[in-house]
Amino acid sequence: MKSVATFNTAACALGLGLSLVGCDLDRANSTAIESGQAVRSTSVQVETGRRACATYCVGCHGAKGDGNGNAARFLRPRPHDLTIGRFKFSSTRAGLLPTDADLRRTIVLGLKGSAMPGWKMLSAPTVNALIAYVKTFSP
Repeated sequence: MKSVATFNTAACALGLGLSLVGCDLDRANSTAIESGQAVRSTSVQVETGRRACATYCVGCHGAKGDGNGNAARFLRPRPHDLTIGRFKFSSTRAGLLPTDADLRRTIVLGLKGSAMPGWKMLSAPTVNALIAYVKTFSP
């Protein structure tokens, strides 16, 4: 199983054309909330999240967030379709969107047994911007 996870992570990184230079995309947004409270989204934050998504997420999740990025065909399980508004790893009841803390945990720690890597190197403002942007995919 470890070799599959390693292959999936490598395929994901190749699909992203990943460059770790510039991980902190929004240093000016230093008022980020790290405690799991709701992040108050602004248009600047959503745009920062869109740029971060283009750097870190598009290779697997696709530009539309539908799970059809360039690396998706190589990954099992396939990347999650963020547009359907259902999330498996959530502390909320079925049918409700996950909390910001749920999304933060998934982004920062990744998902064991899948190609979703942990992005611990991203700054709190960048993670919060990604959370704000991921929310725009849900109906």
